[in-house]
Amino acid sequence: MEDKLESLTVSDDLKALTIHRPWVWAIFEGFKRVENRSWTTTHRGLLAIHASRSSASDEQAATTFQSLKIKYPKHFLSRAIVGTVELLEILPLNEYLEKYGDDPMNRAFAVGPYCWVLTSPVKCLPISCPGNFQIWNVKKMLSNQKN
Repeated sequence: MEDKLESLTVSDDLKALTIHRPWVWAIFEGFKRVENRSWTTTHRGLLAIHASRSSASDEQAATTFQSLKIKYPKHFLSRAIVGTVELLEILPLNEYLEKYGDDPMNRAFAVGPYCWVLTSPVKCLPISCPGNFQIWNVKKMLSNQKN
């Protein structure tokens, strides 16, 4: 069964996070509910997810997927916004594991030092763009791309 993808409504304040492409796939397939970062942010709520073009995590992701017996594709979307999530909270690794560690999937994907708790993943029609470090403004990135 194919997903019916909707266009993403890009508001003036929509923020995005760039994540390595296999992890993005795992988020939108419902396996990965945490993103690991070395930094935190005050942002909470709706967050667009951008799949990077980097293949740096592909081998690590394959190992993780295999250990969890997750069948995964050979190719991933890259260099595009592919959906949104809700950023619920950000916790240090030990607090995350205390709160969410009963689920083996949560333990497998959490490495910290900060665990960004993601909920409500919704895929959208891909929006091609380069992405950026940290959290970035989608509308600004798209308008810069047109110039």
